[in-house]
Amino acid sequence: MAPSGKYGHRLKIELEATTKAKFYNTLKKGALSIPSQNAVNHSPAAPLPNVLGFPTQELKMKTKTLGYHKTNKGTRRFQSPPRKPPNSSKSVRTYTVIIDPGHGGIDPGAISLSGIYEKSITLVMARELRTELKKYRNFKAILTRDRDIFVPLRDRLRLAREAEADLFISIHADSIKNSKISGPSVYTLSERASDKEAAMLAEKENKVDLIAGIDLSQQNPEVTGILIDLAQRETKNRSVRFAGELIVALKNRTKLLRKTHRFAGFVVLKAPDVPSVLLELGFLSSPKDERALQDRRYRARLAAGIAEAVNAYFAQIEQALDR
Repeated sequence: MAPSGKYGHRLKIELEATTKAKFYNTLKKGALSIPSQNAVNHSPAAPLPNVLGFPTQELKMKTKTLGYHKTNKGTRRFQSPPRKPPNSSKSVRTYTVIIDPGHGGIDPGAISLSGIYEKSITLVMARELRTELKKYRNFKAILTRDRDIFVPLRDRLRLAREAEADLFISIHADSIKNSKISGPSVYTLSERASDKEAAMLAEKENKVDLIAGIDLSQQNPEVTGILIDLAQRETKNRSVRFAGELIVALKNRTKLLRKTHRFAGFVVLKAPDVPSVLLELGFLSSPKDERALQDRRYRARLAAGIAEAVNAYFAQIEQALDR
């Protein structure tokens, strides 16, 4: 139809009045053919002749076109914004986890009533945890000892710092007089022990590279104490954060000791720049825990839980770094 008033060229289609029943009856007899969606998408079509002199728009598949707006001045195409391509160049951060099997060599640790040594339980558990962490592509697991040898406590800390560890997990299995007490527990460094450690470290003559590469040898004792204290505070916060993740993961796999998160001044927790926890797997003085810790399937559950906690902890670190 020719333009009239505010309307431009129009196409008028007149349909004969019919009923729904007659329409479907016509469709069944084959008098009316309606192509499927797939047929429309794959049917070749020649371009329309531009007989009216107006701009035309050819429709193509997979153009991400949402619609068109037709006016006398032409056709405007509405297109969805392109998706941002995935950042394939983003490198995967690798985190070093130090696994510290308690005791070893001449130091057997706790001994159960049946003669099971703590040093043996902790070494087996440490190896199984290392295997579990290897399932994650962004963790590098290092053991402070991989055989039955004695490693001084300070050497364990030195190994962690030389490896530039991102997390330190010391594994133990306690023993007490009450054989009815059982279940894993998690220790982090106490405030009091941390303050004493800061004072002791400040008195050391060799303070070079003590805190993540910072040379403290030229600082006066007051400044040195402040820097060590600040480093330990941040490290303690991260240690507590991981302890929380660890407790949640283990709680889903075994019954934990009442008041699971505890605080003490263990030497292996005193690295000023490495988040650290001490995991007590249970009590060798408890027949229940002794049987469980000798069960490979039980240890596998614990190892999976610890690895899950490690992954959750570093996922939080990743989110903080990406902000």
